Amino acid sequence: MRGLNSELTKAVMAARRAERDMALMFVDVDHLKRVNSKLGHAAGSEALKRTGKALHEAAAGVGDVFRFGGDEFVVVQKRASKESARALADHLRSHVAASTAGPMRPRGTLPKITVSVGVATLQGLRRLNGQPPSDIKARLMTTADRALFRAKAAGRNRVVLATPRDDRL
Repeated sequence: MRGLNSELTKAVMAARRAERDMALMFVDVDHLKRVNSKLGHAAGSEALKRTGKALHEAAAGVGDVFRFGGDEFVVVQKRASKESARALADHLRSHVAASTAGPMRPRGTLPKITVSVGVATLQGLRRLNGQPPSDIKARLMTTADRALFRAKAAGRNRVVLATPRDDRL
């Protein structure tokens, strides 16, 4: 969490100084409890490892990936537009689905893992003037989390961009 906090602070401050946009994505592994129940906790742990690896591969050069806890990850895209953030989130989602299934050691097969992604952009937030970076970071996280909940409610394995309604003060 310390690494995420530090990088997110830097990203927010740099984007504000340069008057450009940036994005934060909450990524949640879909149905991890099912994997744990059917195949055991070792399989759930393997699913998280493979998901993290796939996210790092997909975000390489354009975003920083952090494990947030449980079955969630956060991706910070320091230079983004709404369109590029959506494109990265879609790429993250599809790369995880395409690269996580396969044999496990010592035996068994991990099924395809899918993720849901909620995306918030700095310029998508309302009324930023005068707010300290800590408040902006909290709003980005909360707004992306609300978009993630909508992705889950809409059926999972999808990307949802935050709307102004997700940025409730």
